[in-house]
Order: sequence, then structure tokens, then C-alpha cells
Amino acid sequence: MELDTCELPNDLKKIAEEKLGETGAKRSEALILLRNLINDLPVSDQIEDLSDLNLVRFLRFRKYDVKRALDSTVELKRFYTGHNEVLSNMHAAEFVQFNNFVTVLRNHDSEGRVIVIFQPAKGVKVFTPEFKKANPRALLR
Repeated sequence: MELDTCELPNDLKKIAEEKLGETGAKRSEALILLRNLINDLPVSDQIEDLSDLNLVRFLRFRKYDVKRALDSTVELKRFYTGHNEVLSNMHAAEFVQFNNFVTVLRNHDSEGRVIVIFQPAKGVKVFTPEFKKANPRALLR
């Protein structure tokens, strides 16, 4: 028997079934459908990672609405394509540095604006002279 990498622990499995209607059979069916729909897209809109583990994230995020999950994959691919210059030049160390002092909240304010929290005290520690020298474009982002 093959291990199901998308299987949740029992406590989360119960929540997923109650909130998302997720069962092993529904998950398998939705994964096949989503994968086929992605393969039918123009190559420019296809995400590369079609593993069950990756696709189930989109399905759970969109509460197993396969159409909305598909739209999310396209949006993600277009975001990465549109911002490739910045994303491809950002090294892991730089990303970690930014995450240490900038927080983007998941929820928006009452008018739909994104909420970004800057913690300047942490920024002082992040942007040391050594970091600035090693990452001269970092402050331009």
C-alpha cells in the first residue's frame, strides 16, 4: 500500500471533513480533476509542481472548489512570471532578513487594504553594513 502524503493527522482530518467535506475519495477525485485542468491550460499559465502535496494546498485553500483552486494556480503562476526579476534575484538569506522585521497580515482592514507591520528595531539589526554591502539592491525592493 502506497503512503498518502496528503493524509492529515486524525484531529485535523476530522476538521477537514467537517469544514471542507474532505474525504480520501473526494481528495483523490479533486486532485485528478485539478491536474487535468492545469494540463489543459496554456503552458504559460501552468504551475510546474503538480504533485498531490502541492495541489491539495490549493484545493484546501479554496475549500475543494476545483474551479477556484485552478484560478489560484493561474494567479500564482502569473504573479511569479510578472515578478520574476525580483523573485529570482532574492536569495534565501535576504528573504529571511526581510521576514525578521516586516510582517504582512493575512487579513485586510475594513476597507480592504493590506496591513503591513514594520518593526524598525529589528530592521536596524537586519541592515547591518555587512548586509548592505553584500546585498546592495536589497533596500531598493
